Amino acid sequence: MPSIDDISWAGNSRAMYDKIVSTAPVFMQGKVRSKFLEWTEKKNLSAITEALLEAHITETIPFAFRGMVLAQLASLKSVPTEDTVSTSDVTTNKGANTSPFGTFGMSLPSLPAELVRFPAEGTLFLHGLFWQPSKRIQTAVVYVPGFGSGFVGPNDVTSFATSIMEAGYPVLAMNMRGVSPTGMVYTRFEDCLEDIDGALGFLRSRGYTKFVLVGDSLGGCRVAYYLANRKTVEVPAVVIMGGILSPYQEAMLRWNDAERAEYETFLDHAKALVAAGKGSEVVTYAWGSGRPLSLSADTLVNTFSAEGNTDILKNIKAITTPVLVLHGSQDSVSLPENGRQIYEALTEAKSREMIMVEADHFFIGEEDARAYGEPLGKWLAETLH
Repeated sequence: MPSIDDISWAGNSRAMYDKIVSTAPVFMQGKVRSKFLEWTEKKNLSAITEALLEAHITETIPFAFRGMVLAQLASLKSVPTEDTVSTSDVTTNKGANTSPFGTFGMSLPSLPAELVRFPAEGTLFLHGLFWQPSKRIQTAVVYVPGFGSGFVGPNDVTSFATSIMEAGYPVLAMNMRGVSPTGMVYTRFEDCLEDIDGALGFLRSRGYTKFVLVGDSLGGCRVAYYLANRKTVEVPAVVIMGGILSPYQEAMLRWNDAERAEYETFLDHAKALVAAGKGSEVVTYAWGSGRPLSLSADTLVNTFSAEGNTDILKNIKAITTPVLVLHGSQDSVSLPENGRQIYEALTEAKSREMIMVEADHFFIGEEDARAYGEPLGKWLAETLH
């Protein structure tokens, strides 16, 4: 694979490339750089122009972020051109649903999904993207997200959901109340019960009666906890994708003794704040590769300690349906050992299968998204036939 130093840059293309990298979250910047170099190697390119850089964005960046990145690059171009996205790309849905399970009166032809909202708890409304195949069935797939808590984020959820829809299944990619790391500051893990209830309520309002729960990363812990507490829900199958044992146990798997001891000291500080009635105080820890994790002391203890309900093994016996454990062989966030231990613990499942795919934890491009979505869709077709 070439290096950045091997490439020649025309116009302001290098400044535009640097902008693309800096726009990504810190923990994703290495992945963005490697994806760009893979793209140049695939295209056999040694010289990059501004137009080629825009083509790279169009081909590799998920639709939800594409317009934002192109707009940021426009001011850096040495020769301004007309906007690449015109008003014809957005059309109004005049038949927008005005019920609590409504749309926003807008559809995006490039994004074959309906933007919907649904009540979760009291006056709290959450949102989702909903894909439906042309042939109607009674079973819908619900994508339960991980720590980012929504369909927004680095993942190419469009390509992932589309590959499942191509197998004949509708997909709801739901947001949860902690829809971003900032939104997680004061949430509690147990909130997932009402959030998933709201998503299933929306699907029932559309006539669906069976629900395949797909838990991604921390979403797998949420799915197991949900099934342990909502035993009457009709769930014919479960998928644990890029699953973790818990945030705490995943860290214990990857850290050395010194790192574990440092974190335990920090946890003791957070627990002391909670005990002193100061659980709303925000604390910050350099989690993972140095990226800061800022949460209230109460949320940190609730979600990132050994004592909470996030431990998937505590709830996994509630999963009695067929289960697919889908894990990336290159997963750098949830080490594959997490997936193997989850698979071994599924002793009450009607059937279980584990598939390792050639992908990382985040599926930021179509290739990685389909690496997860296509075997998932095939497994559903074979399991629920």
